[in-house]
Amino acid sequence: MVALRLETELLVACAGTDLGPETSERIARLARGAIEWTYVVGKAEDHGIRPLLFRSLNTVCPEIIPSLILKNLRTFVLANATRNLWLGAELIKLLNSFKDRGISAIPFKGPVLGSWAYGDPALRESSDLDILIPNRSLQEAKALLATQGYRQQSPVPSQRNADANEKDTQRYHIFIDKDSGATVDLQPSLEAPHFSFALHSQLWDGAVFREFAGQTILSFCPEHLLILLCVHGTKDVWSRMKWICDIAEFVQRDKEIHWDRILDQAKRLCAKRKFLLGCFLAYDLLHAKLPEHILHNALKEPLVTTAAETIRRRLFVDNRTCTNFERVTLYFRTDDTFRERMKRFLRYLSLYLCVLLVPSDDDRQFLRGADWPSSASYIVRPVRLIAKYGTRPHQAIKAFRDWFRSMS
Repeated sequence: MVALRLETELLVACAGTDLGPETSERIARLARGAIEWTYVVGKAEDHGIRPLLFRSLNTVCPEIIPSLILKNLRTFVLANATRNLWLGAELIKLLNSFKDRGISAIPFKGPVLGSWAYGDPALRESSDLDILIPNRSLQEAKALLATQGYRQQSPVPSQRNADANEKDTQRYHIFIDKDSGATVDLQPSLEAPHFSFALHSQLWDGAVFREFAGQTILSFCPEHLLILLCVHGTKDVWSRMKWICDIAEFVQRDKEIHWDRILDQAKRLCAKRKFLLGCFLAYDLLHAKLPEHILHNALKEPLVTTAAETIRRRLFVDNRTCTNFERVTLYFRTDDTFRERMKRFLRYLSLYLCVLLVPSDDDRQFLRGADWPSSASYIVRPVRLIAKYGTRPHQAIKAFRDWFRSMS
């Protein structure tokens, strides 16, 4: 168990909707301590849980909290609630438009997750609308968004890989409404080169209808949604407590999860360790109530418990930056089989070899200037790298890290 500073203990205690007597007593006791309140609010902002922090403090001990802190939190929470209500209405409008065109669409995260996991979309910070559609409907869906006033944006640099080919870059379809600033992330697939699991076909086969904002919409089945939340957190190295809260709240509220078969589903999707890691983090940090066999399976996996300990130790580090070594290590730890780890290793190896052997634009320019045949390009590349960095290893390491960061 990692020791937390007082402010962090308070933040963790407030990061849930179940304010029973024991939790309330703990929050009040911690709030009476020597709390640096600006630090608490800043951490809550970093981790995307200000609505939960405000709800807990305002319910349990508002008289203890500095009035300015409580006022600023209330202002944000009201603004967040207003935005989430608007995002929910915009989502319903878009889903109805897709339905009229015969396009199947599944929204996830955002206001729908706030409603289903927390019982109130205002309790979850949301920034955009994520919508999954069949690949065959992509062009029609993009055209429809254009008629609704949305304009497609180029992927941001952090979304691009150094090895990105046309297929990779087309995984990102970000649309922004120029008037409202609403962002729609249209996804024809949830697969990514980071992971060897393939969730896509099973998602559609297991889709169910659920209620949202007074209407019936298509959704993932509870088991797939929970697995997906765990995979998403692993993909982003669990760097925000918000994603752990999502799992804890979803597990607490959704009574339709078939726990007896979810491990088999996660295993078939090559996501068993990722699923167990997400569940164990929710149990370890937020005391989520898990079935005994789920907890037992997590505790049987040393790679899962070790990864959870590492994540918890780093979660609240000030000015934390996620290193590429940390990211890749977690990916390897949560791959279920040796075959998956080998696939990942070979992928990274091929990328490294591309950097060392495939000529860049500068290399081609050099070849043209020297009037050398193009067949010499694969020799010129390593020779030029050695000439450039051979006597400057520190610069070579920095250049390699920059490339690796863009690739990861």
